[in-house]
Amino acid sequence: MKFLNYKKFYCLIALFATAFVRAETEPTLAPGYNAPSRFDQIGLPTFYTTGSFIYWQPMQENMELGIVSDNTESLDLVNGDYVDLDFGYKPGFKLGFGVLFDYDNWDLYLQYTWLRGSHQTTKSLNPNNTNVTLWPAWQSVPGFVTPQYVYGKENWKVHLDLLDLDLGRSYSVGTQLTFRPFLGARAAWIRQDIHVDYRNTSPAFLAIWPNTHIDQNSSCWGLGTRVGLGSNWMISHGFRLYGNGEVDILYTQYTHLTSSQKSEVNTPNRYVVNQKNADYLRAHLELLLGFGWGCYFANNASHVDLSADYGFQVFFDQNMFRNYLSDLNIGKSFSPNGNLYIHGLTVSLRFDF
Repeated sequence: MKFLNYKKFYCLIALFATAFVRAETEPTLAPGYNAPSRFDQIGLPTFYTTGSFIYWQPMQENMELGIVSDNTESLDLVNGDYVDLDFGYKPGFKLGFGVLFDYDNWDLYLQYTWLRGSHQTTKSLNPNNTNVTLWPAWQSVPGFVTPQYVYGKENWKVHLDLLDLDLGRSYSVGTQLTFRPFLGARAAWIRQDIHVDYRNTSPAFLAIWPNTHIDQNSSCWGLGTRVGLGSNWMISHGFRLYGNGEVDILYTQYTHLTSSQKSEVNTPNRYVVNQKNADYLRAHLELLLGFGWGCYFANNASHVDLSADYGFQVFFDQNMFRNYLSDLNIGKSFSPNGNLYIHGLTVSLRFDF
């Protein structure tokens, strides 16, 4: 009986010794590593440059000129349609410069985006038909009477400048799929101007609703962080599909917000209001899908890439134009806070050297 106990004891010692030796001799597993996916020309490229032609359409919520109402059936009935602002595509450009590092195959990329545009709409009605009139969306109510017009014109100008600095790493996640996650910073400058004219030609209408002009301006800068992911889906012979997405949140200061309204006659229907240094946080989202092709040249020492994509962007709550309810209480107003949307085509050229 005692012999069996010794036997069990020796077996336990042998078992622990075997486990210890096995743990010491087994190799330690290396952590997972995604191989870099840089262009493999002869000699590691150090720099790359990009240039893009953009053809984008900016659109913003709550920018209607007014409502054309037909009161033929009843003077107490508002029966009409909104007159929307005519948003058009506008040309612009992007310029970029990148640096490739040996440290874990990171890259640093700086890009500037420039876009300018002017958008307008005009509505002209028959001045002899007093049943069909334009009810203005921008004019404050003079007293308790809602103004009506036979002509309206609206012009919206938007200036957009973006400066992005990203730190990223391109790597393979499959034999024909690569990812480039990145994080970085964005600086933005957005300036908007709106000019609206409401006019009457009928003397009877002019006596009650004189010609009125509205001007508003919104200028802001923003600074914050952004993060995103780029992907390349290789097809064959240098062709690829790609999709990118990014989001950023910017501390935004509206340095200059102005509103003014004046009529051609000396009435109380006049005001000039200024607001400075209004601080907010603003978010931005972008998604795009495109098609590209690249090749090597100069004995595989350099690489060139051509691409075209269509993208969609949202600048949340960017509309800071102010609506005043009544001339009798100018202090009572509100900002519609509509989103600024941008979508359009981007054609790019990249050169690695």
